[in-house]
Amino acid sequence: MGNLSQKLTSLPSSAGVYQYFDSSGRVLYIGKAKSLKNRVKSYFALSQTLELDTPIPNPKVSLRIASMVRQISNIEILLVNSEQDALILENSLIKQLKPKYNILLRDDKTYPYIAFDLSSDFPTPSISRAKAKQKGVSYFGPFTSGAREIINSLLEMYPLVQKSSCLKEKKACLFYQINRCSAPCEGKIDKHSYAKILNEAISLLKSPHKLLAKLKEKMLTLAESRRYEEATIYRDRIKKLQNLQSFSALDLAKDISADVFYFYVDEAAKESKSSANLAESTSLANSTNSTRFASHANSANATIPTKPAKKSQKGILLSLFVRSGKIISIQHEIIPLPENAQDTTEIHAEIYTQAILSQYASKLPILPSEILLPSIDGLPCELLSDFLHSAQGRKVLLSAPQIGTKAKILALAKQNAKELLARHSQNLSSENALLERVAELANLESIPSRIEVFDTSHHSGRDCVGAMIVYENGEFVKSAYRRYKLEASDEYNQMREMLIRRAKDFATTPPPNMWLIDGGKAQITLAKEVLQSCGLGGGGIDTIGIAKEKRESSLSAQNLSMQNLTAQTLANQSTQEAINQKMLHISTRKSSKSANRAKGAASDTIYTIDESIMLSPSDERLQFLQKLRDEAHRFAITYHREKKRASALQSTELESRNLSQAKIKRLLSLVGSFEAIKNLSDEEIKNLLKKRQAK
Repeated sequence: MGNLSQKLTSLPSSAGVYQYFDSSGRVLYIGKAKSLKNRVKSYFALSQTLELDTPIPNPKVSLRIASMVRQISNIEILLVNSEQDALILENSLIKQLKPKYNILLRDDKTYPYIAFDLSSDFPTPSISRAKAKQKGVSYFGPFTSGAREIINSLLEMYPLVQKSSCLKEKKACLFYQINRCSAPCEGKIDKHSYAKILNEAISLLKSPHKLLAKLKEKMLTLAESRRYEEATIYRDRIKKLQNLQSFSALDLAKDISADVFYFYVDEAAKESKSSANLAESTSLANSTNSTRFASHANSANATIPTKPAKKSQKGILLSLFVRSGKIISIQHEIIPLPENAQDTTEIHAEIYTQAILSQYASKLPILPSEILLPSIDGLPCELLSDFLHSAQGRKVLLSAPQIGTKAKILALAKQNAKELLARHSQNLSSENALLERVAELANLESIPSRIEVFDTSHHSGRDCVGAMIVYENGEFVKSAYRRYKLEASDEYNQMREMLIRRAKDFATTPPPNMWLIDGGKAQITLAKEVLQSCGLGGGGIDTIGIAKEKRESSLSAQNLSMQNLTAQTLANQSTQEAINQKMLHISTRKSSKSANRAKGAASDTIYTIDESIMLSPSDERLQFLQKLRDEAHRFAITYHREKKRASALQSTELESRNLSQAKIKRLLSLVGSFEAIKNLSDEEIKNLLKKRQAK
């Protein structure tokens, strides 16, 4: 502690960033200050801290900050030239180090725009996230979702240029043959005629309700022609775009172009208002349609310790983007708040600051004239204005309107934030009830709040990789996903290698409540052995497996019953009803195929250390575990494909040295990597292959 006292008495009055660390060296909090001396000292009851040689919090700070101060063991500072530099550095360090007591926004991305390069002879829509250097580019957006769907829709409805490479090669491609491109590359359309088509497409882009009407018309035309697979593509696209359209109809004021941020916390919300609903949901577990295979199956009905995850208060940050008086897109992020979070003003200021720094860090194609947000004490408005001017090249007004149209826009943002947060809480309540039913089904020690899911992928023992995904508080936490390059060639030892490596990280990344393994009894036993080896075998991490087991396909009867919608069927129903029924069947069939990705007819079985459990495909608990497993599989297979492409490229390079695939495979077994083979001379390769043949 002597070191802490010394640093507290020798702080400079300069601008900079301060970092608080606990006794184990973990960063607790990162902040900025115009005067480090004044700011850092304000956290402590200084005379008592120096006298007792232990951190005593200032009685004026909140419970959250007081709890943090008591843990401070060391302070580090970074000096900068100005308070604005401190603001930017603080934001960067918070994202990198993720301190326990800072609020961290997960959503740190620049939203896409749809761009048309009108300086070219034959413009076509493209995605852009930053302002282009050349002049003559027209932008629409930003779009928080649906930008790619809009472009695809425009390209399917209008014969615009699909591939810019065709213009360079002056040769028409397949899109011309299927009437999806007018082939200006071969001079089949002039600039004037192309401009007319382009203007129609842009007109549709400016009016989302017209775009949706066109898509619905196309969907019905396809469905009436019995082209149901194509119709479902349009139906799904329409669903994605409807969220945008619902706001675009609001005409607020044609002269307003603004970005709006509103952070909402339900102050009246208590820890839980759904215990009755939870109990009701739990009782549904008794009506399971499962078949258990275990000599001690009765133990499955034992009462489990219901230790649900801590219910921390949550807030929601809503972003609205208004252009020419219309709300063109909306985005929200759920933000967990710290325990004992009474310093709401400070937290709100921190969240708005991070949101602005993240959204406007790079030069945007379209910059609003102002940013609307509520009036917040402690928000560094002058600093943020300077930052915006520096980053974007012109001034952007930060305003907190109290009356008029702009105040109504803020009120609309608050209303939507409140509704979205209530919906999230309701969904989370249902999710918690489902997790409790999963815990009861598998006899878990507690209701899991954080789940890690593992899967592996390889091709004949080559390009072996593993993946871990994380599910917490009702959503996938993609920032916590991990990928593993694996040495083992068989699936059992690949899983072993991955689990051991994950267990070794428990000191830096704490263990979850539950592991979900893509595998059966052998993999569950393996996981228990790994946990026992690191001292967690007696409890702490529940382990469940999920694996395919061959059985007769349940799809055949389903397909038989929905074979075809005959003319007689169509005669007995309205055309629209028949179309909807057929398209619903197509979606169900696709979902079933996705859930049954093993060869042949197979069904998932759930495994615990004591038993195997088979559930109906319609059981919500099974579908929940399948959803987690499938996300891990997607993440693993994506990484495997990347590795496979890299290996194929390296093989091609080696083939240029007159090495066949068989020889490359033999050399890999001898020296272990493509890099090692590359470093061998031709003579060394020849000798190695001779030795291999001699054996």
